[in-house]
Amino acid sequence: MEDYPISANIMYKALRLSPSPVIIADPTIEGTPFVFVNHSFEKLTGYSKDEIIGKNGSFLQGPDTNVESLKQISDAIRNEKSITQILKNYKKNGESFYNELTIQPIWDENNHLYYFGTQKDVTDVVRLQKEVRRSEEIIELLKPPTILLNHEIAILPVSGYVGRDSFDLLCEKSSQWLYDKEVETLLFDFTGTQKGYDGFIQAIHAFCQQLQLLGIQVIVTGLNAKLVQEWSADDFWQKDIKFYATVHQALHDLKIEIK
Repeated sequence: MEDYPISANIMYKALRLSPSPVIIADPTIEGTPFVFVNHSFEKLTGYSKDEIIGKNGSFLQGPDTNVESLKQISDAIRNEKSITQILKNYKKNGESFYNELTIQPIWDENNHLYYFGTQKDVTDVVRLQKEVRRSEEIIELLKPPTILLNHEIAILPVSGYVGRDSFDLLCEKSSQWLYDKEVETLLFDFTGTQKGYDGFIQAIHAFCQQLQLLGIQVIVTGLNAKLVQEWSADDFWQKDIKFYATVHQALHDLKIEIK
């Protein structure tokens, strides 16, 4: 089915009023300047139409704009290809934002080449991704790897200060690993733990309960005096969890020799 004919004036107004930031650039002019921008682009960047037309996108760049991404965009324009890149750009007031830029070549009825570009502010998404990566890095730094003693028993040491996000991620990764390895008994060792966040003990209880539902017996070792006090004050802790002062004592009862 063919599209209904629409006047150029209506198309122009639709682009101007689009909620998505839109630009059109002319690569046949030196520097590939913008020849059209809409209201949403002005709102996103803080620049007015009069300040933008005739310039290319370099006015949005700054010290942290990725040079490799700019090169890939230039290559795409030179080869008349579409491309999507996330760039760190800068608004008129100096505020930085992450801009998901998509450009694609279009030709008019006279076979004149233009580039049609759309922008999307993905700052919140990029920052969230960075926070997730940072949490994963913290987990790797804070905890030694889970130690598999044999095909049935493993030790999970927790050390240092334990934050909410890092402990949640530790529990998520460890439970899946323990399940995949078909571990039957876990020694949850807190010998190196200094302190935890408010609600830390309740989070430990919840994790232990989750492991028990997976059929994994939990043995807790190395609780310091403060953690013992908080643990015993909680009415919801699992009574069938075994406790030992040290990993060595627990392994002795399990009849596992330490070499």
